[in-house]
Amino acid sequence: MRTVIGRLSDLGLVGLLKLFTSAGVEGKITVETPAGAGTFGVRAGEVAGTLPPAVLQACRARAGVFRFLPGAVKGLGEFRPLEEFLGGMDAPPSAPPEHRAGPAADPLAGLRESLAEVALPVLSPVVRVVSADPRPYRTLESDWRQRGWDLRLSAEPAWPRDEDPSVVIVHLPTSATLAGQEHAWLAILDRAAARRPPVPVVWVGGLSDPELRHQAISRGASFLLPGPAGEVGEAARWFREDVTTTVDRLLARRAGGADGPGEAFRDFFLALHMDATPGEVRASLLRLASSFFARGALLAVRDGGFESLGGYGPSFASLVHLPRGSAPLEDAALGRRPVALAEYPAAEVSVLARAVGARGGFSDAMVFPLLEGEECVALFIGDGCSAGVDGASGLDALFARSGAMLL
Repeated sequence: MRTVIGRLSDLGLVGLLKLFTSAGVEGKITVETPAGAGTFGVRAGEVAGTLPPAVLQACRARAGVFRFLPGAVKGLGEFRPLEEFLGGMDAPPSAPPEHRAGPAADPLAGLRESLAEVALPVLSPVVRVVSADPRPYRTLESDWRQRGWDLRLSAEPAWPRDEDPSVVIVHLPTSATLAGQEHAWLAILDRAAARRPPVPVVWVGGLSDPELRHQAISRGASFLLPGPAGEVGEAARWFREDVTTTVDRLLARRAGGADGPGEAFRDFFLALHMDATPGEVRASLLRLASSFFARGALLAVRDGGFESLGGYGPSFASLVHLPRGSAPLEDAALGRRPVALAEYPAAEVSVLARAVGARGGFSDAMVFPLLEGEECVALFIGDGCSAGVDGASGLDALFARSGAMLL
């Protein structure tokens, strides 16, 4: 277990406490807010120590940063149930303290000093261009490098193996060259849509073919552009400017949503479990999922069927082995996306409910894929979604990245 540092604005102290509880870890949490600082301890659903009212108020407003230091908690008093501490979080806010004149100490100074010692990598957006003819894009390489973009060219219509790009440009070859090879180019759209978060794709060319254009739109192309009319002249310059503007907008949109609660939820969970065993990760995932679903089951995806890795809640069988072929499970595993059982015929859902021991059938049930790279290695079936809890996006982002730690 390592030190975890983050912002309260990403998830909020309540959400973080749920993550620490699910992980079953022990340690101290220090919060630094504009209203002051405070430290308390956590372990297995219990809290030791208190926070000043002004700091609690700032935590409710998600103002400030936190640092979790793992280890035995001493000197903070007796532990009490987590619910008692959260009750203080839910209490009505007190009146804001009066501001006094004079210089104020920087409450974030200690944390800034610790962060200054951490070497943070500089990440450049990766723009992957898949094109049989890279010449229109080589002239853009210098301009894009000045913008901070990393251009990577590929002539093979396949998803990159090294890392997920920030944006993909799919530039189709001529109709004569493309004949009979459309599926390989369209498959890039499927791979991009299956990533978490999805990777935007700019589709260039092929717009005169109605069926191919329809397939590109249906599979999630973010933007469609006609191919350049030539290699020189105004038409070529307009094409380069159009591509650059489109990529710039897609990168800005992607960056704007990159720090949402779902991604923060995922990143903090992975940081907490970096050194955990697969069994500990499975138990922690189930404990965390119990905050969002009344009952759940974790199934490994095997060639011969779906095997139980654990579960919780009433009327869910602890040992399950299902043959391949169930439409909801197959759609989640092969499509690498969450599915709602309400979308399937009642008879098919009833068969799945009996197979997993869900007495009385399902209610608001969903199936989430757990991915290792591009492969679905496990599924989570959650039933009875808690009222008023927006857990789908957070769990979706978490499950999409936790498969490698699970088995």
